[in-house]
Amino acid sequence: MSVLERIPSPSSLSSPPYVEVELMRRTSQRRDSEVLKKRVYVTEVNGTVSLDLYSGWALEGEEHKFKLYQLPIKVCSFTNLQKLWVSHNNLAELPGQIDQLINLKELYLHHNAFTAVPSRLLKLENLEILWLSSNYITSVPPEINLLTNLRHLHLEHNEIAQYQESLNDLPNLSVLYLNHNNLQALSYNIHKLSQTLRRLYLQYNKLQTLPETICTLEKLEILYLENNEINTVPQNFQPFCQKIETDNKGVVKVSNNPYVTPRSRVKLSVGAPPNVQGLQISSNTRRHSDYTGPLGDGINPSRSSRFSVPAGGILPDDREDLKKKSSTLRH
Repeated sequence: MSVLERIPSPSSLSSPPYVEVELMRRTSQRRDSEVLKKRVYVTEVNGTVSLDLYSGWALEGEEHKFKLYQLPIKVCSFTNLQKLWVSHNNLAELPGQIDQLINLKELYLHHNAFTAVPSRLLKLENLEILWLSSNYITSVPPEINLLTNLRHLHLEHNEIAQYQESLNDLPNLSVLYLNHNNLQALSYNIHKLSQTLRRLYLQYNKLQTLPETICTLEKLEILYLENNEINTVPQNFQPFCQKIETDNKGVVKVSNNPYVTPRSRVKLSVGAPPNVQGLQISSNTRRHSDYTGPLGDGINPSRSSRFSVPAGGILPDDREDLKKKSSTLRH
């Protein structure tokens, strides 16, 4: 095993807090792994204390990245930390001391090797944004509702087969990403989120029907349902289109599903939740998108272009575009 050291000097004379991380790189050309030791500093910008352990480190001229295989325990000693990025590594668990980060508000763990939602992070009561997308998670624990301040939850690109009922008990949940999973049904009690949920992403699942209570999500602005197996919808589902019909920012797409309603035949009536801006339903083929990382508002930048639509609120079929995007996979 060879060891390479790259420890940069701090930018100022007074050294800020730092952690020395040990990263590994494994390639098919080498029998032994290489280790890169790197010093990473805690930063403070506009009063927000952050630590970025995103695996973007590579030797000059080489494409293979070094990755973290465990989170250094020292990270847990930075109790004033508010944002922590540990994405694109090879973590499968978190240290028990993670619950010492009592001020942590944003945690980015996407593109790792988790097979379950780490139970230890459920003690982070002040957590507002949690990214666990692009892992190997098969279920959501009932204790997820302990995160009472959670606003944005990203669980897309996993292997989740069942919608966890306790998601409905998150009192501040505004954005929920569950797309690219194996969901077959939604919870009837999703109506509990009617006053908070604004964006719901369910595309690329195996949904066959929708509960009537989905029509009670009064604050909903974006609803993505494309690429499922939907064959029945609630009686009041079509009125969702009413606001879309009168707002050019809306999107209506019902192609390539067992349930297809040609646009010319949709009959609208009063009663749709007034703030719905997006509704998409189309075919069902699991693919990975060009997911590029976190943004503060929880929007996946690779999909942000869909929010701008032509007059009339109808977008052309984007299946070919999705095929092009599907080439980027988890590493």
